[in-house]
Amino acid sequence: MEEKYIKALQEIAKVLSNESRLKIILELLKAQENKYCIADFSKLLNKDVSVVYRHIKELEKVNIVELRKKGKYFEVCLKDPEKVKKLIKCMLEIYVSHLDQPQTKQV
Repeated sequence: MEEKYIKALQEIAKVLSNESRLKIILELLKAQENKYCIADFSKLLNKDVSVVYRHIKELEKVNIVELRKKGKYFEVCLKDPEKVKKLIKCMLEIYVSHLDQPQTKQV
């Protein structure tokens, strides 16, 4: 596999390994319109707006979310909700299938 793909996968895995970022993604997937204000996430995660903003910028770097300025607020939405939903579903399926496998004893 080419180095650029390895770096891209590494960056996505790093971004998705953070609990707050996963909560943001899952909340956006649950939302009817798939968009929130950063202040909404600040309340949801019980974190300062500046911390939430940095998490969202990390998600934006890997094309998971879009950040749009609406007046004096920033609106956050998933760039492609269907792809994100498939990614989360696939990750869960891999993990659940791992749980179903008999555990071998490691030496």
